[in-house]
Amino acid sequence: MGERTAAGMTTPSTPTPVVTVAIPTYNAGPYLRGAVESVLSQTFTDWELFVSDDSSTDGSVDFLANLTAQDGRIHYVRNLSRLGLPGNFTQCAKLGTGQYLTIFHQDDVMLPSNLAVKVAMLDAHPRVGMVHSNIERIDPAGNVIGGHWDTALTKDAVLPGRVFLANTIAQSNIVCAPSAMVRRAVFQEVGPFDARLPWTCDWDMWMRIALRCDIGVIGRPQVQWRVHQGQESSSFDASIRSLHDIDRLFSLLFNERAPELGKQQKLRLAAQATLAREAAARSRKAWRYGRRLEALKMRIFALYRCRQYLLRRVYWTLMRRAGGED
Repeated sequence: MGERTAAGMTTPSTPTPVVTVAIPTYNAGPYLRGAVESVLSQTFTDWELFVSDDSSTDGSVDFLANLTAQDGRIHYVRNLSRLGLPGNFTQCAKLGTGQYLTIFHQDDVMLPSNLAVKVAMLDAHPRVGMVHSNIERIDPAGNVIGGHWDTALTKDAVLPGRVFLANTIAQSNIVCAPSAMVRRAVFQEVGPFDARLPWTCDWDMWMRIALRCDIGVIGRPQVQWRVHQGQESSSFDASIRSLHDIDRLFSLLFNERAPELGKQQKLRLAAQATLAREAAARSRKAWRYGRRLEALKMRIFALYRCRQYLLRRVYWTLMRRAGGED
């Protein structure tokens, strides 16, 4: 297949492309081919593609042999051992030479203008370190079943980093990871994806970028994000581990990444409100899956970790009711 191991990576001798697309993959099943073909179908063609395979065993990467032989822009890297999600993401951020980098997902689809519009925004706004876009949600067959969970994401905009940061603290992770394009220099400055956050390492990365840069937003959908039962995130969302990850994410932000933000009670309460909402949603999902004990653990965890926010909410609810009785 013309594969190279991660330890034996070399930089291609071809002229430096504008964009590096990296796809971390592990047992992608039938979807990886569609993801790769969507890169090939981009209207913007000055790109290189790396598929970083975390030791797949299902044969899902076998089709790449012909593509790497036919198109010098396509490269296949097989990890010598399993790196896991943060480790493979970090490797992807180091691959290639493109000025801009997008870490795409193995089961998603780029719409044809995806790279073009994001390159245009980064070119036009030097202070923007990352741009992300609206998305379409699709089912396993590729049918559109919805849009972005952030329904306000409808217009192009450039947000000051601290505004974006406040939004993502208050609204949960508002970036669909495969829709993000980041300046390589920013990835190099920010550092690796944090292995302490196995499932929220992307959310953490967006916040770390926002501490340094403005954030661009594209209002029109540029990516199709596939929802299917094989997603690793499906089982994780219904697990108490997901709340531990989110809790640790905010703890790292307020105590390590930006201690000055930890002194702002408004932001801490917003983080507790987000954690409480996530606990409610994920516990309902666990309950539907028949994981009743896990659902109960999530509720108890939220009562403990979000107690300041929840007590304030109860207090003001009682005050409003009391005022209505006067």
